[in-house]
Amino acid sequence: MTRSIRTLLAAFAAAFAIAGATTAFAGTVHLSDPNCDSFTLSPVVAGSQTLTCIISTPPTCTVAGPGAGSVGTPVTLTAQCSPAATSWAWTGGNCAVVTTQTCQASSAGAGVVGYTVLGTNLNGPGGQSPALNVTWSSGPPPFPTGCVASISTVPTVLTNAGGTATVSVSGCSPTSVTYNWSRNGAAGWSTSATPPTDTLGPGGTAGYTNSYQVSVCNGSSCVSVPTVNPLTAFVPGTGGGGGIDLSACAAAGYVGHGVDLVYPTSTNSPRVLTTPTVGSFGGSDMIVARFVAAASEGNGSNLVASEYSIYPAAFRLATLSTTPCVVATSATPSGNILASKISQAPGLNMALAGGFGVIKLTPGATYYVNYVNRDSYGSTASSCPSSNCAMYIDFNN
Repeated sequence: MTRSIRTLLAAFAAAFAIAGATTAFAGTVHLSDPNCDSFTLSPVVAGSQTLTCIISTPPTCTVAGPGAGSVGTPVTLTAQCSPAATSWAWTGGNCAVVTTQTCQASSAGAGVVGYTVLGTNLNGPGGQSPALNVTWSSGPPPFPTGCVASISTVPTVLTNAGGTATVSVSGCSPTSVTYNWSRNGAAGWSTSATPPTDTLGPGGTAGYTNSYQVSVCNGSSCVSVPTVNPLTAFVPGTGGGGGIDLSACAAAGYVGHGVDLVYPTSTNSPRVLTTPTVGSFGGSDMIVARFVAAASEGNGSNLVASEYSIYPAAFRLATLSTTPCVVATSATPSGNILASKISQAPGLNMALAGGFGVIKLTPGATYYVNYVNRDSYGSTASSCPSSNCAMYIDFNN
């Protein structure tokens, strides 16, 4: 068997010759290919020549793959041959009928199965490879791991006009998993890792939230992604009407309390005292303050949660998001989280025009500031020393 490698010796001559001189200097080129037994160069004249790889031996193969598997879950076995093989013949279990370089080995029962492969090239078949013994274990297959679900919307911040939402899941192991997406709690919406784009209609008066979650299965072993809180896309109502959906607060382990704020366009909005407006604000509570960005404004706005002296002081974590009940886990904005701050009086500067250090808002879009009593990102411990650490919420222009 031969294969050709075209070379232009003129290029080598240019590398080893002295421009304008009548004498050319010889050079040495070393070539190595584990699939070649030798090389020939023809024709033996100056100019373009062909370097030919000579393969005069049949391939020697080994089987690469895991040494253990679960009953009913395929594992990938690969023939690795030198020199390269052009056809393959497998033995062992369901691989005995396979003639490709890889075999998806599986077993219906527990035990040890030996798998071998014989490779062939134009010089004939090589010897049978050493066996790779795979120990098959009974019981349920392992749960999928590494799955990450994501969502994006167009526009990025949805308005009352609606838009589209695209969800996907990636990174799952093993790669043979199956998918079953739920949309608004109804399973069977899609069985693809990337479902079709979901069209979001207008929000009407009250607005609405679409939720998405996928069940990823490796045989009978399934996991939900995301594990707890579904992906969500919220289309706001006109003026932010309708009750605030606080179901995600409960799913995250908090008691949610909703309050609507008026976005200030030229004057300050009425001050809100969280008690008695929304009830207690302790370690297990979350205050979800909703507002709709105005179509225009005189100045940028500043939303500040300030202490109320009758109640104990506490550090608050404020998270500005396009969805309710979301709590930032770091100071870096990501996904639906636009900004966050930890302080005894956390303030957020925002404006329709944006600016340096100012959060840019979309006119007519609905936003949420989610408050919890925490003194650090990722903390599960309350920073409130009592059952109620009430505060004022001031929205100033």
